[in-house]
Amino acid sequence: MKKRILAAVIAAVFAVLNVASALPVFALDESTTRYPTPEGYNDHDYQKLVAFLEQTDDEGVKNGEKLSEDYDPIDPETWGTYWDGQRFQWIESYGELRIQTIYVDWCGLCGTLDVSGCTALDFLDCGNNKLTELDVSGCTALEELWCSGNNLTTLDVSNNTALQTLHCHFNNLTELDLSHNSHLPLDCVKSEGNGTIGYGHFEEQYDVASVTAVPHSGAEFIGWFNEAGELIVSADDCYYNYDENQYSWQWYGSINETVLIAKFTEAEPIPGDADGDGELTNEDVLLLMRAVMELEEMTEDMIANCDMNGDGVVNFTDALIMLRMVLNTQPNIVAY
Repeated sequence: MKKRILAAVIAAVFAVLNVASALPVFALDESTTRYPTPEGYNDHDYQKLVAFLEQTDDEGVKNGEKLSEDYDPIDPETWGTYWDGQRFQWIESYGELRIQTIYVDWCGLCGTLDVSGCTALDFLDCGNNKLTELDVSGCTALEELWCSGNNLTTLDVSNNTALQTLHCHFNNLTELDLSHNSHLPLDCVKSEGNGTIGYGHFEEQYDVASVTAVPHSGAEFIGWFNEAGELIVSADDCYYNYDENQYSWQWYGSINETVLIAKFTEAEPIPGDADGDGELTNEDVLLLMRAVMELEEMTEDMIANCDMNGDGVVNFTDALIMLRMVLNTQPNIVAY
């Protein structure tokens, strides 16, 4: 009976994967316009934002629909309110409306937010959502960026020369480029080993800055180092948040270093951890299946972590073992 159930689950998973691989992806380029730009609005800014709002989650709900039940892609005034104003606020520049401020925090938004080239944008709060990518390149007027609490792995704010306030903790960041910005005290923050980093800077609030380090499951945070490999602050000298497993170091004003590197010990591999997040979940099963089907790249970590039966080959048999473990039908790995 259990074998029939598992076979049905595998078949259903394959069906989902096949359908997903055939679905069209919403794309925005110079030759594609999903909706006509409303009169008076800058075409570049409007198309960037409507592309983001039209992205859907796994249940098919659009980002725009999460912001407003009256969401209409061709009417920016229906894109939601924030406190006593609009979530998307525009300013007139050279006879057309350019996006100036965006307030979309805590809305469950997903996908990629690309506001590159929005030269009038000076404030962006997209924190505590489910964003996987954020592009703010060319946002020359951007002064405040709040993007903590997402799923970002990298963030580049180099050449955002007006940026004064930045908050990007609680993501999955491994590298943060802060170069060419006189308001920020560092050029780069990155991690080495099994862990992620975060950064915060508030120029208007006593010029205080902070860095955070979060080790992956099974790894340990060693401390902050400079490019020469010298220890700047050890883990013992950082504030430790037990609930978040996060180490924080804060300072005021400038520091002598331009690059800070969070170093972590290597974590013990988790059997079946295909995506490297330190645990075995159904996402790992789906990822491995897609890799076996050559819809995703089969990485070295996948090969090392997902050879569940130890036969030296990673294939659907290993995915089946992982699925059984996720469903708690096979507490121990067995060889076939």
